Amino acid sequence: MHKEIEGTHKIGSQSLYTKSWIPDGPEYYSSKAKLIFLHGFSDHINRYYGLFTTLVSRGIEVHAFDQRGWGRSVTKPSEKGLTGPTSLVISDIVSFIKSQLPSPVPVFVMGHSMGGGEALTLASDPQYADLMDSIRGWILESPFIDFQKDMNRVS
Repeated sequence: MHKEIEGTHKIGSQSLYTKSWIPDGPEYYSSKAKLIFLHGFSDHINRYYGLFTTLVSRGIEVHAFDQRGWGRSVTKPSEKGLTGPTSLVISDIVSFIKSQLPSPVPVFVMGHSMGGGEALTLASDPQYADLMDSIRGWILESPFIDFQKDMNRVS
């Protein structure tokens, strides 16, 4: 059994849609781990429902948010895809991670595609070294790393 909690994470005037999947029931005295999930480009957190319910059934709580410009964080059609610069996206992720700390259980960050690239960007930035000490591990699923320089050429 589990419970799902929807909410918002406020960053300045921006409200980001959040959802958490928490183990619940007599078989769980506490969670075994906490996973913070970063979705991919043009995506939203509810697309991963099957994965999250499987993880929570094994005692892993999951916390995620729809990033700026995507999913339920978009309030007007004209906002779709408007994420802002990378520095803003990373600061949103840092803010969300900090909202989940401190944690009595190990914290992992998982990113898919664009979210994987963002996780790598965050993990490799020395200004966030103190925050990285709070993260037990990183899971990257098909991380978007970079475009090839000659991507527009047809061979």
